[in-house]
Amino acid sequence: MLSSLLPGLRELRAPLAAGYVWLLGLWLALRPGLPPPGQASGVYRDLLDLGTWAGKAAVFAAATFAAYLLGTMSLAVTHWLDTVVTPLFRAPRLQSVAWLEPKYRGRRRILRALRDAVVNKLSDRFLTDEDFRDKVLTHIRGLQEFARRVGQEPPRIIAGARSDEHRRRAMDDYLHRWHLLGTVVRTDVYVESVKEDLDYVGPRLLGKEDQLYGEYDRQNAEGSLRIGLFLPLVFLIAVLAWRVGPWCLAALAVPVKLLYLGSSSWAAAEQNLAVALAAERVDSPTLERLKSADVEFVPFEELMVGRVVPGYYAGYPNARAPRETQGRIATVAPSKSMPKPKF
Repeated sequence: MLSSLLPGLRELRAPLAAGYVWLLGLWLALRPGLPPPGQASGVYRDLLDLGTWAGKAAVFAAATFAAYLLGTMSLAVTHWLDTVVTPLFRAPRLQSVAWLEPKYRGRRRILRALRDAVVNKLSDRFLTDEDFRDKVLTHIRGLQEFARRVGQEPPRIIAGARSDEHRRRAMDDYLHRWHLLGTVVRTDVYVESVKEDLDYVGPRLLGKEDQLYGEYDRQNAEGSLRIGLFLPLVFLIAVLAWRVGPWCLAALAVPVKLLYLGSSSWAAAEQNLAVALAAERVDSPTLERLKSADVEFVPFEELMVGRVVPGYYAGYPNARAPRETQGRIATVAPSKSMPKPKF
């Protein structure tokens, strides 16, 4: 009974909290200009008379309703600002300060988990789909020939063996297959597509993974609460600085910290969904299409110039690609049909 009520209570918590802070700030801002109750006139006096007639309980209910409306509009404005401001940090001119974005680290972790899911699915297909396996090996042969023709070295994992040797090692060694597919397949295209699928993954967990959905819903609600308090707290602090003194502006560190904590909670909620996709606890339309659809490979020229695993830092061109390590790959939950990695 309680578990069924929690999602509804979580949805009310963020707009109510934001609305109450807005009401407090508005009261502190408007109170100096309001006349005493005995000298009130017009609409203000009518409201005072209505409050006296209805009683404190009715006044509290009306204030709560007003707080809910204010908080709902405030959250809508906050989410709109997030969609406007966040892309600015990914613009080429702001690459050097992209780390200031609240979602910067969380986004990289999410993309990393989603790439794990994509490579897991491709690894499955490599073992079972002979046509796909031949296309991968043909691309590797073409890359090796291109490297000899232009006089450059291909990525280390490709330069270390011939095509037939890659076939044998990729079939037997999970780690080699992971590196190989992550290098030659343009995974960033599929990672961005899977990220769009995350919007539909949460509701699909209901009835299948209730515990996972509960954790996702809790973190998502915590993020909404913290981020939703950003604008009203900034307004409240500005009013206090006007009425009390400029030293109150030091309290702006509180909403800024809440903004970063809320973004972290949102990122953690999405990361849980991404890990669920990687572990195949829930399906994704994009990952399902990877079982049979044509796969886009990284052009030879990009592999010669970049020498990096594509897909890790989509949206953050200035970010350094993290190194693939055995320990990190071992923490990824492969699908049941995958052989265990040989370390």
